[in-house]
Amino acid sequence: LVYICCSPRLELLCLSRCLLQSSQTSEHEGICCFSCSETKSSRRMPSDESCSLFAAAEKHDKVLRLGIVGTGCIGQEHLRNTLVLMTKQQNDKTPTSANPNAKRLSVPRVILSAIADPHAPSRDAAMEIIDSGRKELPDLNVASFSTHVSLFEACRDNKLCDCLIICTPNFNHITVVKDALAITCCHLLLEKPLCTTVRDCLAVERWLKEDREKGHQRVFWVGMEYRFIPPIEKLIQAADSGRLGNLKMLSIREHRFPFLAKVGHWNRRNELSGGTLVEKCCHFFDLMRRMLQSDPVKVMASGAQSVCYKEEQYAKKGGDTAYLDAVESSSQEDTRHTAPEKAKRTGQTRIASDILDNAFVIVEFENGSRALLDLCMFAETSYNQDEISLVGDRGKAECFGMSHGCKVEDETRVNFRLGERPKHGQWDWQLRARTCLRSSYSMSESETRRWWRR
Repeated sequence: LVYICCSPRLELLCLSRCLLQSSQTSEHEGICCFSCSETKSSRRMPSDESCSLFAAAEKHDKVLRLGIVGTGCIGQEHLRNTLVLMTKQQNDKTPTSANPNAKRLSVPRVILSAIADPHAPSRDAAMEIIDSGRKELPDLNVASFSTHVSLFEACRDNKLCDCLIICTPNFNHITVVKDALAITCCHLLLEKPLCTTVRDCLAVERWLKEDREKGHQRVFWVGMEYRFIPPIEKLIQAADSGRLGNLKMLSIREHRFPFLAKVGHWNRRNELSGGTLVEKCCHFFDLMRRMLQSDPVKVMASGAQSVCYKEEQYAKKGGDTAYLDAVESSSQEDTRHTAPEKAKRTGQTRIASDILDNAFVIVEFENGSRALLDLCMFAETSYNQDEISLVGDRGKAECFGMSHGCKVEDETRVNFRLGERPKHGQWDWQLRARTCLRSSYSMSESETRRWWRR
């Protein structure tokens, strides 16, 4: 029964570090795709013992150069986290031949080398963040590109980057990944989801196998940062430890705020995002496979668009998406509401949002375990945004995520609990219930008795 520090930036800091720690073993455990089912080891995050990329960089005192493709909301978060790592490593003492006993680095040695985005306002916002970072990093020099291809060609010709973090809109992943594999030899961290269709996911897997056959030893990783949120990481450790016995049930409840505004509002259309259960909930399906260590065999689901975006309509012109129209114009005009007369004059048609804002999903797995997802995207008043419960035949563990907009740590608030069932003897239901109530909620003996009588 504990509180685990859960800084809002911590999961992406872990994600950035674990990219550099990803394995390059012969089994290629660094490939971690939502769609792949090659080996069970691919579901586990690479261990510290196998992080050859980071170890090699540290051994040779090499700085890994990062490039960020897509500088919207998520790209800017990766950018900030990279600057945090750079500031941290600058302030740490680094071992040298003159001083071999100096303190070892506590963070990867990284540097931000380049950014790329076709949307000028997003590039400008990223450059503002970079300019603010020069207060701590006066020698910071970041190249800016208007297309991902121009960045990739610079990586090929000038060795500009060692690792690329791809944060483009979901529907654009397939194009960017294909170009990155064809043009560069860089390691790739792709923001979730892998792609928006099964066909595209299978194509990426095929390209990766062909890339390996050519002798490239790159790490390719789909970033599922929910694995590294500290309370969830603790829950995964409990699942792996065996303390809960044979795992039987996993329940994931996320009651949260609606989708954030993105360029052209691409995340509010199934065609562009892949749908809510792909865009948002691939995190949870990843956690299900990761914790239960099994593959799904049956899925049952029900969902609807009940509240969010029902009145919104989006511009579509000449078969191009609203996002691409926004990129081409490099304007910040709101494409949600297009007046009928303007649409008629410009030849635009209007498309209604079709994204789900609530759903229940039940998944059955090969090993007999079951998992449930309960999602609501119009519940920003929830006390816990995420509640995850894992039950085995020997115990139960659960964790809780912070509420929407929470910026301050509250160490008096329990966000992880674990309880074990007795291994031998008869189960005294009434005694165990009282004990569990008292230990979980800090009730006194008399309070527990009063509660139990009710």
